Amino acid sequence: TETFEDAITETLASLPDNPLKFTIEQDVVIVGAGAAGLAAARALVGKGGLAITIIEATDRIGGRVHSDTLGSTRLEMGAEELYSDTTIFNALKEEYGEGIFQEDSGEHVYAMDDESTCSSDINSSTLGHCSDDEDWVEYNRIWTAYYKSNWRYTALDVSGEEKLATMRASGYPKPGKRAWHLYNNHFAAEFGTTIDKLGARALAVTNYWWPLPEELHVNVDPNLGYEDGLRKVWWQDTISNPAVNLMKESPVTNIDSSDNSFVKVVDANGKIYKANTVIVTASIGVLQAGKIGFTPALPTETSNAINDIGIDEGMKIFMKFDVDWWTEAAGGAVAWMIAKGPAAWCWPSYKTPSDDHIIICFSMGQNAKDLKANTNDDAGIIAKALGDLDAMFPSAAQKPSETYSGIGKVSDWGSKEYTLGAYSYVTVDTVYEGGDAFDGNARKALQEPVSNGRILFAGEATSLLMAATVPGAVDEGERAARAVHPHAPSNAPSSYPPTSSYPTTAFPTTYPPTEQP
Repeated sequence: TETFEDAITETLASLPDNPLKFTIEQDVVIVGAGAAGLAAARALVGKGGLAITIIEATDRIGGRVHSDTLGSTRLEMGAEELYSDTTIFNALKEEYGEGIFQEDSGEHVYAMDDESTCSSDINSSTLGHCSDDEDWVEYNRIWTAYYKSNWRYTALDVSGEEKLATMRASGYPKPGKRAWHLYNNHFAAEFGTTIDKLGARALAVTNYWWPLPEELHVNVDPNLGYEDGLRKVWWQDTISNPAVNLMKESPVTNIDSSDNSFVKVVDANGKIYKANTVIVTASIGVLQAGKIGFTPALPTETSNAINDIGIDEGMKIFMKFDVDWWTEAAGGAVAWMIAKGPAAWCWPSYKTPSDDHIIICFSMGQNAKDLKANTNDDAGIIAKALGDLDAMFPSAAQKPSETYSGIGKVSDWGSKEYTLGAYSYVTVDTVYEGGDAFDGNARKALQEPVSNGRILFAGEATSLLMAATVPGAVDEGERAARAVHPHAPSNAPSSYPPTSSYPTTAFPTTYPPTEQP
């Protein structure tokens, strides 16, 4: 049976000179088949009556939700965290059962010096306890204060040398100080960048209203990836619907709204699409790089918003070992490890049961750049990561580098042409003066339709409260769908917290805080 895409290809081949003569007319064109784009399509299909084309730059759907196999185990090359009681979590639980989920557990291990590694688990039989290390205690107090206390709302912005100066004068860690890597490799990595690029007050303002459950779950089924699950419960039905045309390997190069009667979308293959509405779900990195042109140029407010949202390099490194060396080295089950070098944040694969002994390292911002420096392939990056793991456990009976099987993978989102970064984060410019999580910020500005409502932006980067998450991307795709059709189905949270009652307790002016929150 000939597919829609086959028919287009044959038609284009029959044209003598200019493939731009062929035009596809649709009600809605969605740029990008990641979580946001597929959620928008799914919501519009649910309403019915619209012809939809999804244009995807790569050869696959899912965007930064991407599963692959190492050994015999399905692993997450991109997003992997699952939040309980969300539509995603509940859909997967209904399909596969609650047994595929597990909460994070085990020791948290920190490299402090080349000869010193400690554990936050007081029951560790091998490593010293981190509470005996003053620099770790200082770090943990700031980390806890930020995450668990109202202090975080009035936190200082920390971006750039001048903005860091005040905090450093009060003892805040700086490059070269013994514990600096904890802030960089752990705290900042959580948000997808390096510590001196984060807008700490902006982060606190937006994260105060974080609506997702605190409980994080992981999928422990070694035969099931996040991408596999979402494809089965949502995505396959969407792209198989007769109302949806999916065009892969078709990078969009220009979106032209100069004609008031339609929006014209042109891809790199020379195809033209005409639509009443275009939903752009390309990553903020792609938009910042100008890989999609807009005619006429985007409004200043929109282009400023694109540049005021941060995105940085990021990679995940997957290494298969002959043995589980980390349990013996740490003296117990390990949840994760913070290295001193650019491998940064590593954890054992939680997929069970599996004969594959796999460690995954999560390296963001400058750390990712440092891992890629002076090497041209994955093997060089993996060698650096193994060196960091060796340094964490110099007395281990089995050195990580000596038990590495030679089988590994690197998923480098910063180098992927149609992603150009891991996920968005807040800079000191993301929340405008007088702004907050709900208004007066770059994410909200990017949500505003342009070209008389005919061009919409959606993705994790436009999520006001759930940025950098798959639930945030899904929510934003559904928001864009509602802008196209107000009655499109929605799985968004039923309500958000009120916007009028930020806490007034000041963030401590000395570091570390003198009292535990």
